[in-house]
Amino acid sequence: ADNIDIDNIPQPRETAPLIVDAKELADRLKSGTEEAYFVAEREKIMEQLQQHGAILFKNFETMKDAEGFRAFYDALQLNPCLDPIHTSG
Repeated sequence: ADNIDIDNIPQPRETAPLIVDAKELADRLKSGTEEAYFVAEREKIMEQLQQHGAILFKNFETMKDAEGFRAFYDALQLNPCLDPIHTSG
């Protein structure tokens, strides 16, 4: 650790998780709803999920309540994972 030059560490090319911030997509999100964005970008998002293993979606209004989060899931055609206790006796 003594020979590591922290000031010259290269920036990572990819992150895990991939961070997708609605603030950075403001221009694209103005033309339609967030749900429309997820529908249009579904294939790309799923490819990114495979590449990065996880995606952190930040600052999206859609995911601020349960109904919006469900709309997000539906737009990406994902199946929600039920709590295991949900099916136990």
